[in-house]
Amino acid sequence: PCLWFNLCPAPDFDFIVAQINPLSSIIRTKNPTIPTFYDIITAKGFNMKYTDFGLVNTHDIFLDAIARNYAVPAFNFYNMETLNAILAAARETHSPVILAVSESALKYMGGDMLMGLIRGANIKPDEKIALHLDHGSSFDACAHAIELGFSSVMIDASKQKFADNIQISSQVADHAHKFGVS
Repeated sequence: PCLWFNLCPAPDFDFIVAQINPLSSIIRTKNPTIPTFYDIITAKGFNMKYTDFGLVNTHDIFLDAIARNYAVPAFNFYNMETLNAILAAARETHSPVILAVSESALKYMGGDMLMGLIRGANIKPDEKIALHLDHGSSFDACAHAIELGFSSVMIDASKQKFADNIQISSQVADHAHKFGVS
């Protein structure tokens, strides 16, 4: 669900937003000149970290899976119902899971809505749940996912020349590792 409202831009706009919707909530506006909550927090120099959402990175999940000899499923989701079904199954079986989101799904849901769904899922770190950008097509797509709070990104530069693929993949890996993202 999303809170819709009309506000006239005011000097204390971000204070009003903070009072209506704290960091754990979402804001969308009908007026495109009014920024979203994500726009406000990033403009002020804040980045959402995956740990703020109870997520873990895939590196940590895979270390345990290798040590204990089990597989970790990754499921793509596109809406709240699919997300809830994946999380219910993972929680019922006490299994780690990778929540995978394609660029098209991210565009469809929107970053604010997606991260609102993740926040609303009340994920705990001991559940070992990762949020993964699946087949990001560019450095910018992967960087945006990291800024939103994804814990894992995959660059797919396979349409590029081999040397460019290596360069882009290296840049994404370096950027992701700065934030503890796998």
